Amino acid sequence: MMKDITFLTVFLESCGAVNNDTSRKLLSSWTSTLRIEGPETTSSSPLYIPLLSSGDLKIKLNFKINNEPVTAEPELLTRFKDIICSSTRFWEEQLFYKVQDVATEESCIVLSLKCTLWTDAQISTFIDKPRELHSHVKGYPEIYYISELSITVNFLSKAGSSIEMAQIIPHLNEYFSSLIVSQLEFEYPMVFSMTARLRLKWQQGSLGPISYALTNSSALLPIMLNMIAEDKTSTTVYQILCQKRSPPIQNFQIFSVPAIKHDK
Repeated sequence: MMKDITFLTVFLESCGAVNNDTSRKLLSSWTSTLRIEGPETTSSSPLYIPLLSSGDLKIKLNFKINNEPVTAEPELLTRFKDIICSSTRFWEEQLFYKVQDVATEESCIVLSLKCTLWTDAQISTFIDKPRELHSHVKGYPEIYYISELSITVNFLSKAGSSIEMAQIIPHLNEYFSSLIVSQLEFEYPMVFSMTARLRLKWQQGSLGPISYALTNSSALLPIMLNMIAEDKTSTTVYQILCQKRSPPIQNFQIFSVPAIKHDK
């Protein structure tokens, strides 16, 4: 089964980078679609994880300027690619992915992410084998894979005015951070929540001993995994509301202006 979920279109607006110049106002529209792969049957307890054996999690950004694809301007597409490359630290250090590739496909920049927390062997150990051995246990989660997040962004400027890269960066950061905080962390924490994935990383080695200590079997493994995924205290919203506990709040300065390279 393959299913696409499209989020509501979002519009952002900003003035010029210098002195809030309204003559250089920039508008942007953003539409995102998430692709999910999994069993045909609908589970009451789904567990969403990144795509594993058959490929990487793809983040696709399709860029348009004033309703036109940027394919006609290769230099501009290269600059967009450099900006996307600047997000490597966010994906690798905060969300525990390995950036496999940043590629250009027509007017799209495609970021390929390999999960460093989940493997097929772990899915077999934590989900598949306990389900086979304890088929009488209810409430086990069903695995669904997030294979792609596709984002189409259209930057709109006044006629005759150019678009500055310094204006684009805040739009990218604002949209990505709001999408993660308001949607992706709540629905797909094992894919997009820093805290949920960090807890999984910390607790993976303890789940087996806990299950065997309590039941002398692997019966609790899927249930404990689902508890980590469904714990809403891992969301950024909760973490911000409880700052007195000094939580590891995520840094959402995801993109930046690439450094200028000087030839030697």
